[in-house]
Amino acid sequence: MIDSENELFNAFRCLAEIKTIQLFTQYRNKATMSALLKRQGVVAPLAFVVQNDVKPQVQLLGMN
Repeated sequence: MIDSENELFNAFRCLAEIKTIQLFTQYRNKATMSALLKRQGVVAPLAFVVQNDVKPQVQLLGMN
C-alpha cells in the first residue's frame, strides 16, 4: 500500500513539474516574440521605448 501511495505522489509531483516547465516555456517564447508584455497588460518602462522622435526643447541662455 505504501508503494502505491508513493507512486501516486511521484506522479502528481512530475505532473506539477511538467506544467511549470510548460508555463515557463510559453513565457519564454512570448518574451522572444516581444509579446509577453502585451499579453500581460504591462507597459514597458520609458527607458526601453525607442525615442528617435524626441527632440530636446532646452534653450541655454547666451547661446542663441
